[in-house]
Parts: sequence; structure tokens; C-alpha cells
Amino acid sequence: MSIHDRWKGARTGSGKRWELRWRSGGYSHKRRFDTRAAAEAFDARRRVTPEQKLAREGRTLTVAQMMSTWLDTKMDMRPGTIDARRVDCREVNVTFGDSLAMSLVPSEIRRWAARQRGSSLRRRSLIALRAAYQIAISDGLLTKNPCDGIPLPKETTKEPRYLTWVELGRLAEESGEWAPLIWLLGTAGLRIGEAIGLQVGDVGDSRVRVKRTVSHSSQGVVEGPPKSGKGRGVPVPGFVLAQLPTTNRARTEWLFVGGHGARLDAHNWRTRVFKPAAVAAGLGDLHPHSLRHTAASLAIQAGADVLAVQHMLGHSSASTTLGIYSHLFDERLDSVAEKMSEAARESRVYLREVGGLTNG
Repeated sequence: MSIHDRWKGARTGSGKRWELRWRSGGYSHKRRFDTRAAAEAFDARRRVTPEQKLAREGRTLTVAQMMSTWLDTKMDMRPGTIDARRVDCREVNVTFGDSLAMSLVPSEIRRWAARQRGSSLRRRSLIALRAAYQIAISDGLLTKNPCDGIPLPKETTKEPRYLTWVELGRLAEESGEWAPLIWLLGTAGLRIGEAIGLQVGDVGDSRVRVKRTVSHSSQGVVEGPPKSGKGRGVPVPGFVLAQLPTTNRARTEWLFVGGHGARLDAHNWRTRVFKPAAVAAGLGDLHPHSLRHTAASLAIQAGADVLAVQHMLGHSSASTTLGIYSHLFDERLDSVAEKMSEAARESRVYLREVGGLTNG
């Protein structure tokens, strides 16, 4: 690099006086300036390495900017999930948004996590903050994550509520014309958005085909693929299939419709129909999602295994199903042992082979 005086001591000359010359990438470059100071300043900026530039940006990076980058990585999720991630960001930014990311220390974050309301929100927002720091580190903006080593608040899960056959029948009766929807939710385990997304043509001789779901978000009512990302066929008891409103209707019509023939609105239906019916049936404050748990419970009682329940509910893995309903499968172990003993008594060949046992 060199700076040349094009006028060589003269008071005046043509064009800009100072010329900066340098080589980069095997090529020669030059640029002219009115003053030597301007040439030197440009050269100083030019010499900043990418690492130095990132470090400089890291020193001015705020937590809000960092969280915004993290949120951008979630834009391929479902609208409702994106809304939930926005809530997580907001919880972080209320306290730390204007702070420099590199200025936060672990003790400050620990105190913040301990003061937050709701263990679920505390857990999610701390996960979000930790992930945002990790992205900044991967980008070379920061070198350490102050969230490392901070334990996540324990996740509190609400015990699923299950209805018996009698309770489910009572709820269906109190729901009047909406009894078919109650029976479908309580025996097939569909999410309410999946049931509302059914079309007449999705109902088969023994199954319904779940192809879409309807959800509410900040973007309004959104229709998309099921939560698993793919469709599934769900077996439905014959007495429930017989109740579904499919007769003399076009295949592309919505199976469940509200006023004026429009697709049923889940929020309106829950307020107007479901909650009053639950109270009238003596079930108190019940959520439609409890019917999904009820379907799983009734299926397990009927002998369904983990994989069958997983497929019915559309879980991504059997571990997800076991994580929610493992205690229901445990309750079946006693009956399994009894059935094994009964089979052993009936198997005379088996009794001879084990030795020490008699056929009596």
C-alpha cells in the first residue's frame, strides 16, 4: 500500500491530489482523495479483517437484535408456533432487549429466570435466549454464552384428563346436533383443528383420512397440513361413522359446518356448544383436547399397542406417545400377566418343558 502526492509539491493540480494504491487478490487497485487524511482513513477501513469487523459488530449487538435473528430462523414453523416464539422473544426483550448482548452475566440471567411468571414460560424463554446466543457465537459475533450452565426450570405438565364411555356418552347427548363431532373426537383422537379440516370425501368405510388442519394465529384462520406434516388414516368405530353427516353431500364440502354453511369455527363452537354441554353433563371446565386423551385411553383399554396409538394420534414417534400415556400402558401389565398365566396353564407342552410344574 502506498499514498502518492500527484501534485508533487505544487500548490494546485488537476483532479484529486492524493492517490491510494494497493494490491488485493492478485490485482492492483487505486483510488484518489482530496486530502491525505481521507486516503489514510479509507485505507484503515479497508484493512479491517472480517474477524475484526465481526468483533466490532459484536460489541454493539443488543439482545433485541440477537433475538430478532433467532426468531427469523423460526419462520418456517406453523403460524401458531411462530406466535408462541414471538411471546418467548417478548419475555426476553422486556428485561434485556436494550442491553448489549456481551454485557449479560450468568447471575443476572439466573435472577431473571427465577422471577419470571409461569415455569413453562420461564423454560421456553431461557431456551430461546440460550439459542440466540449460540447463533451469535456461530456467526462469530460473540465468544461465550452466559446461559451455559444455567439449569432450565422444571417443566410442569398438566395431568391429562380422560373420560369414561359413560361420561363421553353424556357429553355427546348434551351436545345435541353436535354429538357426531363429540364422538369422533372422543374415539378417533383427532385434534379439533383436524376434525374441522375434514371434508366429506375424507370419510371412508372404516376410517377418516386426516389431510389438513385449521388453526388460529395472528395471521387469522390458517389451513395447512397436519402437525406431523403428513396425512394419516384413522380408524373410527362403526357407530361413529354412521353418525357423520355425509349423506347427499359433495365430497369437497366441509364435513362440519357452522352458520350459513361455512366451515365450523373452533373458538365459537367451543364457547357456544362445548363448554355449556360439558357443564350440563357434570364434567365442569373441560377442554376439547381432553377428548383426544380420552380416545387414547379408550384405545389402550381396548388392547391397542403403542404403535397403533401413535399412528391414530399422529405423533411423530412412539416415545412421544409413551411420554404422555405410559402410565396407561403400565396399568395393563397386570392383565397381561394374567393372560400369560392363563396361556401357560393351557399349554401342556410348555408346562412339561419348564420342569417343576405340574399339569394339575
